[in-house]
Amino acid sequence: MSRQWSLGLLLVTLFLGWSGASVCYKPYSCVAALNCKLRGEGSNHRLTEGFECAVGEVCCEKENSSQSAKTPTFANNCGYSNPDGLENSTDHLEGHSKPAEFPWTVAVYVKDQLIGGGSLVAPGVVLTAAHILNNVTAADVRIISGDWNLASEDESFDSEEQSVTLIKKHENFTYATGVNNLALVFLNEPFQLKDHIRKICLPSSQTRSYLKTKCKVVGWGVQNFGDRYFSDIQKVVDLALVDRDQCQDQLRQTTLGEDFKLDTSLICAGGEEGIDACIGDGGSAIFCQLQGSRSRYVQVGIVNWGMKCGQKDVPAVYTNVSMFYEWIDQQIKSIPIPQRGQYRTL
Repeated sequence: MSRQWSLGLLLVTLFLGWSGASVCYKPYSCVAALNCKLRGEGSNHRLTEGFECAVGEVCCEKENSSQSAKTPTFANNCGYSNPDGLENSTDHLEGHSKPAEFPWTVAVYVKDQLIGGGSLVAPGVVLTAAHILNNVTAADVRIISGDWNLASEDESFDSEEQSVTLIKKHENFTYATGVNNLALVFLNEPFQLKDHIRKICLPSSQTRSYLKTKCKVVGWGVQNFGDRYFSDIQKVVDLALVDRDQCQDQLRQTTLGEDFKLDTSLICAGGEEGIDACIGDGGSAIFCQLQGSRSRYVQVGIVNWGMKCGQKDVPAVYTNVSMFYEWIDQQIKSIPIPQRGQYRTL
């Protein structure tokens, strides 16, 4: 059991560039440039906190765009967090997120047992790790979105549940090594997007390294290796990405041995004592903040496997989402929009 938590961290060293973004303010909205007849900038209409448009989008008057004026901004965009949470009166516990702070995070259940996490990449599609769904049928899987405290119903917002119609694992996934460890879960019906249920952005094929960037993993796994119970309240862990060569050298100092080779589908993060994702976090996203934005993130990886949890100079291993951009894109596009809903890359 040397790879003790096959519920790893998927971290990505590759990440999308962000520059020259259009800043938008309500009642304007971000739309594709071709869909905005007047391409009117909303920058001077500061009726609320501004939000950044994705690459290829402009800030446009709703009445001049192809989008409904009733559609919330976050329904057309991805990766927007609630940095202050949705319940200001709730005391913030160290090591835990704020209520609905990261609204793309979902809990994955097999019947009544929490088995890991995932991220909402489209209203009807969850990205997770293949290993947590090994020997599992779609009929047994439940996806819970919009939850924060799994043991309480006292939040001001309601969690929602969907059944699963299809599980698509990567065809070259290898359980023993964690290579190509990702899966898409297609829901029976899409979630309706709202303040506490949103999508995470996926990195496009145009990526760059963010080795010095602190990223985050969110989930309900155990706090420390050896703990008997998962966390009821959603955890958040800040982690730094680790250079591939450095990670491989550090992992060779463990029981993996000097012949260990880090597969190209894997990347690493962490290595700080006592700070790590752990058992029960498998399939959860590792995501990084967009430059210049306080509240927008892109998923760079998926929790994959690690050597116990939180050991000094022993990074954890993640699936590299950027490497699988085309595979994810093809799988999602194969499902009709009414079933999956729209998804977004940057």
